[in-house]
Amino acid sequence: MNRMTPETVHGIDEHDADASSTDQAWSTEIAARIDGFLSGGIEAIPGEQVFAELAARHPENAGVSARPETTL
Repeated sequence: MNRMTPETVHGIDEHDADASSTDQAWSTEIAARIDGFLSGGIEAIPGEQVFAELAARHPENAGVSARPETTL
């Protein structure tokens, strides 16, 4: 299974200090992941499972939203 790891992120950030080359590196990575998914080489993980795994790893953040609530 292919997952984004801190090492992957660090490698992209370290290798590409310039913002436009970082954007290009991410675009390349995203395209490769989409191709891998469409060809069956990468398995999708349901969002509920991802959030459950995150909550288990970081119980101190359980129930915390990544997006601040907005009010009008």
